[in-house]
Amino acid sequence: QPPPRALERVDRKPKKGWTKRARARGVATKLVAALEPNSVATEAYRSLRVNIEFTLQGQKFRNVVVTSPSQGEGKSTTAANLAVVSAQGGWRVCLVEADFRRPTLHSAFGLPNHGGLAKALMEELPLNTVARPTDIPGLEVVVAGDFDPGQADLFSSHRIQQVRQDIESHYDLVIWDTPPVILVSDAINLAAQCDGVILVVRSGAIPSSVLRRAG
Repeated sequence: QPPPRALERVDRKPKKGWTKRARARGVATKLVAALEPNSVATEAYRSLRVNIEFTLQGQKFRNVVVTSPSQGEGKSTTAANLAVVSAQGGWRVCLVEADFRRPTLHSAFGLPNHGGLAKALMEELPLNTVARPTDIPGLEVVVAGDFDPGQADLFSSHRIQQVRQDIESHYDLVIWDTPPVILVSDAINLAAQCDGVILVVRSGAIPSSVLRRAG
């Protein structure tokens, strides 16, 4: 009998030459799951993936928000590496750079920051039409794109529903990297339409009162 998908052997490797290009871009610390697949940190991200699968047992499609109470907690790093290990495990993954104010994921994957989520929300396009392939098999990224601060309603319920249309037929997992939950309401609006929220907190750095507000 074959093992459960969550425990399958990781055999989906980045394309040849990707590691050298990634190190040249200085992304070694952010994409540790791709550059150091046998590290302790990568195993921690795999454990997180397994926990998501068990928590959402029975669901073929999973839609997860990754956020934090404040800036500098490591949410984008967590989102990126969770996406990598999930793709390595055989899932079709879409990583969405939904933090318009401080987008970092596009640079980690060496992608230009134009079009992307901003275009999808403004023109009400499905996510898969603006997603870009990466050197990680099974992983696509939707970059943030050009953000107009005057368009505060980009994350309205109607717009989110439009970009999510038919997404289940293209991906097994969609990960939304959002702004810190206390600073803006984007994460809250998205979380209301997702299966779960991962709150990333730097150990010992955030007072319990702030965590209660974030929760």
